[in-house]
Amino acid sequence: MNILDILGNETALSVILSIAGALWTVIKASTWYTNLKDQKYSKAVECLEGGVQVAYQTYVQAIKDAKGDGKLTVEEVALARKKATEAAMAFGASRGIDVAAQLGEAYIGIWIEKLIAKLKGAPKMPDSVAGLLP
Repeated sequence: MNILDILGNETALSVILSIAGALWTVIKASTWYTNLKDQKYSKAVECLEGGVQVAYQTYVQAIKDAKGDGKLTVEEVALARKKATEAAMAFGASRGIDVAAQLGEAYIGIWIEKLIAKLKGAPKMPDSVAGLLP
């Protein structure tokens, strides 16, 4: 009996697939897998924090220093957030982390707002917005 005979046998194939499914369930439910996901999530947040910091140091600070009032225009704020996102994605990619996939692409803007508020020492984000974060 060779491997083709085993794979051609419906009973043997059912047993093999059942065992594979059971193993996959155990792996997904294990604390190891949960910890791995949590680590990736934490690293993605760190990458986003790094992106915000890079955008501040390379773009925002230069604009604030050049202006008397230190305030950014709406266009400058949008560009700063875009630069922060790009820097975070690049930093994450260099570490093997897909930041958008880990944090949710739709939530990147909210995360950036949260991190900027944290850097500024601003009051806590409204619960209506903070509740959207995973």
